[in-house]
Amino acid sequence: MTVPTHCKGCGKEFKRKVARKTGYCHACYMAGPHHANPDLRAKLSASMKARLADPNARAEHLERTRRGRNDRLENDPEFREMVRQQGRAVGALRLGGQGAPAGSEMRKAAGRSVTRTKLADIPLEYREMHKKLRKQVGAQESRRLIADQHNADVVRFQRTGQLQQTVRA
Repeated sequence: MTVPTHCKGCGKEFKRKVARKTGYCHACYMAGPHHANPDLRAKLSASMKARLADPNARAEHLERTRRGRNDRLENDPEFREMVRQQGRAVGALRLGGQGAPAGSEMRKAAGRSVTRTKLADIPLEYREMHKKLRKQVGAQESRRLIADQHNADVVRFQRTGQLQQTVRA
């Protein structure tokens, strides 16, 4: 199999890449009529989903994508400015409750969502304990102490069938 060196659509020269099978650069490939074919799109989608189902392939893909974006942000001032403008446009939408007044239902919902995300590793019954411990010993140490306490409580519950007093409350 010969690997194309120039795009069949626009003639742009591209790097030698064994995985390039179509002979088109990305822009020409995406603009081509074959890409609008629903059967082909479904086949391409299924292929990519199957490839990304493998955790190693997904990690490689994410790392390659991250590295490429960072390189482009570092070396291309026009791209960096475009990304900055896109960020400002998204920020101007005021999503997530930034524009809502304090105490509004939107801000409360956003706060609950952030709490659920940030404290996902702490069981509900230990969150008040975490809140107090965090101020005394710091978040990391509090998480470690709570994990130890949780493990001890699980062992105690399996042995005796009774919950610890602080957990019951």
